[in-house]
Order: sequence, then structure tokens, then C-alpha cells
Amino acid sequence: MRANVETGTINSIEPSSKSDLSARLLAGIALSAEDLTNGRGWPDGVNKLLETMGGIIGVSRTWIFQTIELTDEYIIQDYPFGWASAPQYAQVDTPSFSMFHTSFDNDDYRELIASRKRGEWQKVATSKLSPSILRDDLEAQGVKSMLTIPIIVEDEWWGVLGFDDCERVYDWTDTEISLLRTATFLISNAILRDRLSAVRKQFDILQSITESSAWEYNLKKKHFWGTVELVHNFPGASKNMHLSTKGILKLVHHGDRKGLVAAIRSFLNSGQKSFRHDLRIHS
Repeated sequence: MRANVETGTINSIEPSSKSDLSARLLAGIALSAEDLTNGRGWPDGVNKLLETMGGIIGVSRTWIFQTIELTDEYIIQDYPFGWASAPQYAQVDTPSFSMFHTSFDNDDYRELIASRKRGEWQKVATSKLSPSILRDDLEAQGVKSMLTIPIIVEDEWWGVLGFDDCERVYDWTDTEISLLRTATFLISNAILRDRLSAVRKQFDILQSITESSAWEYNLKKKHFWGTVELVHNFPGASKNMHLSTKGILKLVHHGDRKGLVAAIRSFLNSGQKSFRHDLRIHS
């Protein structure tokens, strides 16, 4: 007797309208997770994620601001992604939000940016804000409530995921904010994968015209990463190698190991920014 087993892909899942909002939001984010984590979802998958989240929560628009330049006096941002529930709420293609410049003349806005740099989320009911440039800006856009969550890429503030409600004063729960923050991790991963893909393409071009390889050694974690071209017949190697300190030293010719260790110590104590050392490795 065969068991009755149901199967399916994540894309076949439809968030149930009978579930509570948090459950539907979790299911909606999961639908975008596969594309955004395997590299297929940049950039189109980001717009789909914004649409999914905005539709489930019922806000007027969802958006992403990218930080282009940040100084002590001003910030330049761009508006690369956005979704709106109705045409009157759309802002993504408006000239005023293309590479827009904002000065830090106002302490409230300066603190808002500082908070985002610290990785903190902000939720706002416009009517409860004290008179400020932020309140004036939100009122001019017809925003009654807003939630923003910073997007962090490689420990750096890359931009902001935002939700505007122009019809309600919506109070996001801690659970909803936590789920939406998970969405920023997916976006961050997609951005990082896109960066790595670009670097890999550049390296492939360089490698096609030169005999070269790439490596990195993390001094704190004592972990080595390198492209497989360093050792062509490394057992089980695919595209990259990940080794401990002992593992990489075993690949170095025994006559060169002490010299390598001494050269690395000298480099660390010198304060120099570049390191070069010739050695033999087993291939």
C-alpha cells in the first residue's frame, strides 16, 4: 500500500486569506525567498517581494531607498524599487525621487538617518510627530503612517525598506516588524550575490588572459579561502577551497613554511597595506 504523499514547490503555496496577517506575511516572504537566495531574483524578485508584502499588509506603497552618498552635511539617495496599491500612490519613477539630495539642516532628520545607520527600525504616525521637516514631508506626500527598516549589506548601511499608508494610521506589531526585517535579509543577500557575481565575472575575464588565482586569509578566524586554480588536483575541490591554517600550511612546500610564517608576522607588524611572498605549493 503506497502512502498518500503530497508534494509541491514553494511557488505553489498561496497565502490563505483565512490565516492571520502574520501567517500570510510569513508565507508571502517565503514565496520570494527561493529566488532571492539563489540569484535569480535580482532585481525583478525585489519588486515582486514589495508587491507581496504591500498587498498582504494593505499599505498604500512599499519602497526601497538606496544610499548613494552620505556625509556629515547631507545624504543622496535613489528610489530604485517601489510598488503602489493604486496609481495615485506611485512614486518610484517621479523625478523628485531620482538621486535626491537632503541636507541635515534639521536635527530630527539627522537623528533619523543616524538611527537607520545603527540598524534600527522606525514606525511613525504622522499626526503624532512634533513640527519638523519630517512631518512636513510626510504630510505633503499624504502619508498617515510609515514603517522603515534599514537594509544592511556586509555590515554597512545600504538603504531602507519602507512602507507608507496614506489611508490609515497603522500600528505595526513587533511580530510583523520582525517578519519584515527578515525580508531585508533576503534583499541584502540578493544584493551581495549580485556584487559577488559581478566580481566573479571580472575575475573570469582576468583569468582568461592571465594565469591567476584569488585567495583570502581571515586572521581572526584563522580561515583560508582560495580559488581552486591554486592547487589543481586538490581532492574534492570544486570552485573554491575552504581550509584551516593547518590545512593550508600542508599545501605549502615544507621548505617554505617557516619563511611564510615569518613573512606574514613581519607584514602584520609593519603596517603596510600590501603583501607579497614567493613560495612553492604542492600541486
